[in-house]
Amino acid sequence: MLTCAHAETPEEFLEAVLHRKNGVMGREKNLVEKCVMASAMLPQYLPYTWPSLQVHYHQNLPRIRHGIEHYRKETKKRR
Repeated sequence: MLTCAHAETPEEFLEAVLHRKNGVMGREKNLVEKCVMASAMLPQYLPYTWPSLQVHYHQNLPRIRHGIEHYRKETKKRR
C-alpha cells in the first residue's frame, strides 16, 4: 500500500494524513500472502525473541510487584 498527500515537507505530509487529506493506493494482502510473508520473515526475528522477552520482563517487574502489593492492600481493607 502507498499513502499519498500533497506536501512539501514531512511535517506537512503528516498533517495531511492527520486531517485525512491523503489517498491510499494498493490492495491488502490476502491471508495466504500474509502467511507466506510471515514465514519468510520469522527466522530473522527468532534469535531476538528470548532477549526481548527478558528485557520486557525486567522492565515490567517493578510494575507487576507494585500491582500485587496494591491488590493485597485492597483485599486487606475489605476484610
